[in-house]
Amino acid sequence: MNKESKISKWRFIPNVLSCIRIMLIGLFAFLFANKLFLLALIVYIGAAYTDVLDGFLARRFNWITKFGKVLDPLADKLMLITVFNCLYFSGMLPIWLYLPIIAKEIIMIAFGILLYLKNIVVPADSFGKFSSWLFAVSITLVLYREAFPSVNLHKIDTYAMIVAALFALITFVHYAVRLHAIEKEKAQ
Repeated sequence: MNKESKISKWRFIPNVLSCIRIMLIGLFAFLFANKLFLLALIVYIGAAYTDVLDGFLARRFNWITKFGKVLDPLADKLMLITVFNCLYFSGMLPIWLYLPIIAKEIIMIAFGILLYLKNIVVPADSFGKFSSWLFAVSITLVLYREAFPSVNLHKIDTYAMIVAALFALITFVHYAVRLHAIEKEKAQ
């Protein structure tokens, strides 16, 4: 077996990690619904770790695939939608914070699918990565608060969630501008 075929076997590891992250969504929802917040926090952190790891491996070893460019953000969005649904329906997230983010994520998934069918992929950039990081931190804080109710976070989790949501909406506009530029370039 030559070196090239050995390397090509490994190039799908980032996509496998994204699939594992998608499978962790159901486990997270089950644990959260059963008020096993510490375990839900551990699963969430594990899922976030797979996100970091798959991105690192894809970039480091040039294991970037067209499918991975879609699967990775889809896994992120499905996890975020699940977490937000869990938080909202358990009364931990106000509707004014829930609705814009859920709407944004659903719109981005729908447009992502439509663009993929048109053979257009808009890869994540620093705005999207920072937005994901802000949500990861804020969700971790909220889950930590629930797992350890005796610890007073002085509303840091709430403020972090608001900042994450505001930056996510800015990122949404940023992606819309990028998409418009890509569409305009393709039309020429």
